[in-house]
Amino acid sequence: MSLHRPQTALRNLAIMLVAGFALASWFFAWQIDHELDHAEAEAAQTTQRLALGLENALLSQVLAIDLSLQSSADEYLRLQAAGQGTGSFGRFLDAQLGRLAFADALRATDADGNVVHGSGLAPGQRINVAERGYFQALRSGAQGLTFGQPVRSQASGDWVFPMARPLLGTDGRFAGIVYVLTSSRRMLALFRALNIGQGGVVTLFDAQRRVLLRYPVPPLEGSTDQLVLQSQGTAAAMADGRAEATYRTVSSIDGVDRVQSLRRIGPYPLYVLAGVSRQDYLAATYREAFVGVVLLCALAGTALVLGLMLLAAADSAGAEA
Repeated sequence: MSLHRPQTALRNLAIMLVAGFALASWFFAWQIDHELDHAEAEAAQTTQRLALGLENALLSQVLAIDLSLQSSADEYLRLQAAGQGTGSFGRFLDAQLGRLAFADALRATDADGNVVHGSGLAPGQRINVAERGYFQALRSGAQGLTFGQPVRSQASGDWVFPMARPLLGTDGRFAGIVYVLTSSRRMLALFRALNIGQGGVVTLFDAQRRVLLRYPVPPLEGSTDQLVLQSQGTAAAMADGRAEATYRTVSSIDGVDRVQSLRRIGPYPLYVLAGVSRQDYLAATYREAFVGVVLLCALAGTALVLGLMLLAAADSAGAEA
């Protein structure tokens, strides 16, 4: 019996080595899975902070613009009731524009869409915005602040983001619109300042999920094709009428897998979305996993060599017995 003890002990030691390696592999897999969940949770918190910061920044600017447009509409009605000339209204608009840090132009039209007041126009330049969607919506009876899709300005040639309110005459009938134009470059600069990583995205969109502004700028920017957010997560959040949401989804625009958060901008039918790509927020975890796999392979090789040596020694001990 005593002659078999070394052989049995060596075999048991080899089995313990294999079991130890299996346990180490299981723990490593569990650790990586835990790190993946932690990285995704941190990504969700990051996008929530980014979306909240964007909402606050944009809301303050939109509120200031909306207040200015309301004041302009009230001043137009007051001047009409007092029978005063249009020159007074033009000077009022110029004064209002000087108080708006986020606006590049403040203009007003007549009921036919002809721009009759405003800044940034060359002498004798005539502009008509009757074909713009925001003008048509207000002429059709839309109330409140109305947002237009980015368009190329007829005056400057730059891409601009319009916000407008209706002008009403003393008889309550539609008399035109007063509107602000904000340079798309100005808003995109705000988006670019955010740390969203190489594969991140910031998107401004409306209640119909139409993309108004996006960074990085999509390839179709400037074309007549309207981009609409169609990813499952965004569509579900909007269908539920949520003012804020965080989820993981694959972009319908560029196909990138992201964790992203959206927030409604105050009471307005305007939303901002911030997302970070899965590839970015898992990069550190992937590096750790690679190092771990290398170590496990080294451990496996060592365990295999030791195991074979122990088995050979056990067989040798058995043969001598």
